[in-house]
This record gives sequence, structure tokens and C-alpha cells, in this order.
Amino acid sequence: MAKQTKSSKMYTERFKRHVVSEVLSGQLTRGGASRKYGIGGNTTVHKWCIKYGGDYYLQGLYIDLPLAFQAKGKTMYKEKSSASLPDDPKILKQRIAQLETQLEVESLKREAFEKVIEIAKRDLKIDLAKKLDTKQSPK
Repeated sequence: MAKQTKSSKMYTERFKRHVVSEVLSGQLTRGGASRKYGIGGNTTVHKWCIKYGGDYYLQGLYIDLPLAFQAKGKTMYKEKSSASLPDDPKILKQRIAQLETQLEVESLKREAFEKVIEIAKRDLKIDLAKKLDTKQSPK
């Protein structure tokens, strides 16, 4: 019986950098980039982001998920001290835009959760509001 081997594609550095720039700018997710460009492997784009995105990628200063799916209980951005921020005004403006987008998303989520709590309390007679004086159960 013939043994099947995986064929590996070779990508140019220019192509890799283009894909990474789309991921770091938030235009595509890593998975979305893999699907769009037919890139095989589960971690190929991730490895490219580490290699070509450098500290910008590793510090989490990018958007990796579409806005509708952002921050499912996880912080998408890591706060860094002002000493580690770049001096380039273009990068700082991008960062400000990302933070404003994140703030808008979080505000909308908060409003949605408040509305769910209000409806549950009014229609279902269920009080979902967090009580401040309750103790956590032991683990």
C-alpha cells in the first residue's frame, strides 16, 4: 500500500507579512486568514504572527476576533505601562482606535446584560442581579 505524504507549500516572505498585517490590523482572524488564502496547518498563521508581528503580536496589541465574538470572558488587550508604548504617532493612533472600539463593544455588552437582567426580573420574576454581600462557595 502506498504511503501518502503531506505536501507543504512554500510561501514568500512578502505574502507572509501581508497575511500577518491583515491579522494584526483586525481585518482577519488567524483562522479567517488561513481559510481566505488556503493556508494549511493549525498554527501556520500563528507562527507567522510571532515571527513577523514580534512584540506587537506577543503583547496582545491587536484584535484577533471579529467584534461580535470578542472577549468571551477574556481580555483581548493587555494593559502596558506607558514606557513600553511606541513613539510612532501612527501606531499610537491605531492603538487609540482599537481601545475606542473595545470600549464601545464593552459598553454595548454591558447594556445588553442590563437589559437581560431587567427582562428576566420583570417577565420571569427571576432576580439575576449580583448580590454584593454573598460569600463565594469554597473550592
